[in-house]
Amino acid sequence: MEYTSNIEGPTIDPKPYTNAGIVLTILGILGIIFPKFASGVIVYLIAILLLIGGIVFLIMGIKSTSGKLGGILLGIALLIFGILVIIYPLYALAGLAVLMGSFFMIGGIIYFLLAYTVHPYNGWWAPVISGVLSLILGILVLMSWPGNSEWIIGLFVGIDLLFEGLALITVGKLVK
Repeated sequence: MEYTSNIEGPTIDPKPYTNAGIVLTILGILGIIFPKFASGVIVYLIAILLLIGGIVFLIMGIKSTSGKLGGILLGIALLIFGILVIIYPLYALAGLAVLMGSFFMIGGIIYFLLAYTVHPYNGWWAPVISGVLSLILGILVLMSWPGNSEWIIGLFVGIDLLFEGLALITVGKLVK
């Protein structure tokens, strides 16, 4: 008597991979074509997020019954950092270059983990390629610091997004 199982293995919905891949690919191409603009967008987006976070913590601190001082101080600190990023965007980009270099390297490791997760499926190699590229970009950003911070952030984020997008599209097309 032959035993057959009716239990199927896990399936992965390819749509989120493909859709996210398309968006990341488009953003990556724009970052490559307009690296200084992309760097500016990134630094001002960070400034806006710091300002919003500062306002939220300030309001939370004022309205809070406990932890009032901590919330107010954190809100003020975030507002100050947000304003400083707006006033001194080139210094912020130089600092951001160090963070982005580290981010690329950590992202590379995460893509290796994604490749390990989808390894039984076709296309597992695409996140490996993206991970290697992210590690290389991280090293290049850190090696060129701070001289090329004005444009290198936008360019390398664009390159990274392009290849991450292509990797996700590949996984989305090959995983079923």
